[in-house]
Parts: sequence; structure tokens; C-alpha cells
Amino acid sequence: MPNANTLIVINSDMLGLAQLYQLRGRIGRSNRLAFAYFTYNSDKILTETAFQRLEAIIEYTQPGSGFKIALKDLDIRGVGNILGREQHGSMEKVGYHLYCKLLEEAIKKLKGEKVEEEKAVQLDIALNAFISEEYIEAQEDRIKKYTQISRLNSLDELDDLKTDIQKTFGQIPSELENLMLIALLKNLAIKQKIQRILITQNICKIFFYNSRENDENGEIIPVKIAEKLNDKIANLGIENQPVISFNNQNKNIRQKIFELIEFLDVN
Repeated sequence: MPNANTLIVINSDMLGLAQLYQLRGRIGRSNRLAFAYFTYNSDKILTETAFQRLEAIIEYTQPGSGFKIALKDLDIRGVGNILGREQHGSMEKVGYHLYCKLLEEAIKKLKGEKVEEEKAVQLDIALNAFISEEYIEAQEDRIKKYTQISRLNSLDELDDLKTDIQKTFGQIPSELENLMLIALLKNLAIKQKIQRILITQNICKIFFYNSRENDENGEIIPVKIAEKLNDKIANLGIENQPVISFNNQNKNIRQKIFELIEFLDVN
């Protein structure tokens, strides 16, 4: 029902994280803003696991969050003996690169080394962004593409992935192009320690964490970003936090996303 925009789940603390995510995905399947309410009995004391699941479903709301939901589920339930046969699932299911990353982080923690955690970025962008079942029919293929898209870190990687997808599945629909642009923007924003990005027809802003949260050196914004500031392109302001406002009101939302990608790609 593409026009359904409201979902209410009763006793949501009794459901698994994957179930909650799948239920939430039943609404908001068109261009309408959707709302999902996950409720539980206020007199009930939630278990730690139930609380973590509900906290995760609230935190991960951006397009393509399924991959992060899967990681969180893995974290909550545990992976068993990661190197043995007793492990739930397999390295192939998690993916080689993610497997190595998790293993590296676990080793660092055992050695007492600091593991830097990536802060989440909130994206407020009014665009449809997803892989449609009509374009890529097989669920396994869609999952693989979502995984590849979630790892985009440069425009070159974006171009390579677009070429690969187009050769295999044909002309890329606009909502999938949107998804790839948004994923790349999000990954670049994480590197630059950005807290929020807001893009509408009339507004284009990026919000940084304040300096105490952002950097041990107390930088207001990263130096490489500051060097690219130009009054013709964007202006830095200090509200409750450092904010860069872009002078591109006459451009459409996708053009604004592309400009932000070029602006943040400083490595």
C-alpha cells in the first residue's frame, strides 16, 4: 500500500530488530512522509536487549540503513565463536571486509588500544532513494548493491559502481542514483565529523559537532574544509554549533548534493 504513511506497533519490545526494521519498511514507500510508532507497556521493565533494539530502530532511519541494522543486530545477539564452527552465520554472510574490520577492532580492544567510533550523521534530504524490486529483482543482488553503495568514499568509486550496475541491470533509475549520491555524501560527512546535513529546495546547510565534541585540538571545523570556504560558495556561521550555509538556492536538490560531495571530498 504505497499511500499508507502511518504504522503503529503494539508490544514492540517483543519483536526482533530485523522484524522491527521490516515492519517499518512497509510504510513510506512513495514520496509521502511516513511515521512509525513502536509502543510498549509503560508499566513493563524492558530487558537490556529489548531496549537496545528499540534504540537502534530509532537511531537508524536513513535510506539504506539495513546494513547498519544488521551490524547492530550482530552486536546485540553476539556472533558466537568468531573463528570457530560454532559461529552463527559465516564470514561470507557478514562479508570479508566487515569481518576483518570487526576482528581488527576486537584485537585493538583486547590490547587496550583506543578504537575511534564513528559518530552518526543525520541527513534531512527530501529525495526518494532506494533500489526498487522492479529494477533488481533478486533480493541477494539488492543486498550486495546496498552493501557496495554503503562503502562509497569517492566520486571515482561512484562512477565505477554506476558503470558496473548499468552494464548488468540497464539504465539506472533516478531513485537509485539518489541513493548512491546520498550514501557517498554521508560517508564523506562522517570523515569530516559533521552532525547534520539539511537540504531542501531553498536551504543547503551542514552542521558540525561543537568543537569540544568534534576534535581534541578544539577546531571549530576541520582545517581542510575551512580552506575551501569562499563567500561566493558558502558562509560559516556560529549558531548553537558551527554551520556552513551554501549559496545555491537556484539549484535543484541533486545538484546541491553533488556540490556538497565536491566540497567535502578534500582527501
